[in-house]
Amino acid sequence: GKMSTIRRPCGQLQIDASDPTKGSTYGPCKLMDFELEVAFFVGGPTNRDEPPTADNKEPIGKPLTLDEAANRIFGYVLMNDWSARDIQKWEYVPLGPFTAKNFATTISTWVVTSMALDPFRCETSAGKQGGDDLKMNDDAEELNVGKGDPTPLDYLKDPNYGSYDVNLTVSLQPSNTQKTTKVCQSNLKHMYWSSVQQLVHHSVTGCPMRAGDLLASGTISGKEQHNFGSMLELSWKGSREIILDGAEGSKEVRKFLKDGDAVIMEG
Repeated sequence: GKMSTIRRPCGQLQIDASDPTKGSTYGPCKLMDFELEVAFFVGGPTNRDEPPTADNKEPIGKPLTLDEAANRIFGYVLMNDWSARDIQKWEYVPLGPFTAKNFATTISTWVVTSMALDPFRCETSAGKQGGDDLKMNDDAEELNVGKGDPTPLDYLKDPNYGSYDVNLTVSLQPSNTQKTTKVCQSNLKHMYWSSVQQLVHHSVTGCPMRAGDLLASGTISGKEQHNFGSMLELSWKGSREIILDGAEGSKEVRKFLKDGDAVIMEG
């Protein structure tokens, strides 16, 4: 199918990677990256305290319960949350990612409904949420140290906690060849927080969620290197080389994306 064309963004780059006090300079991103994500579209009526009226067309929103949120997820798409890592490094302290993320987002052309995914329900890789607390004996010796996974607060404790068993892959294709190289093999079940919990938390302030709103998962990475869902992780911040098939039996080396590279996400 037809691929989206993304322009390499320009922005503020840290002059000296080891010394932020030297400030920034303007230029094109040098550390272009993909992020493997799954996003969902919100459906159903907007969550409000009361129905709209002629005098109050936009009533204040109300938080969603877990059951309400589960019924508001219409369907899922693959998402590439393109990222400019060097721009991100400079701006994320103290602002967080902004221009490093706002230049492009790509989603798949088909929406897979929640009902269509029901046969693929499964446990997450975590199995359950919340790690064991550190336990001490009478001599103040450590007996058991848990995984340290966060325990959800009550409004996020889902008796139906789980995910979907959806295999996800990312392949790269250099501009000089038709050959592709699979660089990532992950799975949606690696996400610790479910989409239902994500929607509940997004609405906890009373944020009105409207039909058509799109929420993304964040990078979907497993524990092994081949499960990592971005070049930043695959190259371990540029310290590892990723080898791709090139033209006429040659090999291409990547740490981040080069101009003309095609990013192919499947799931």
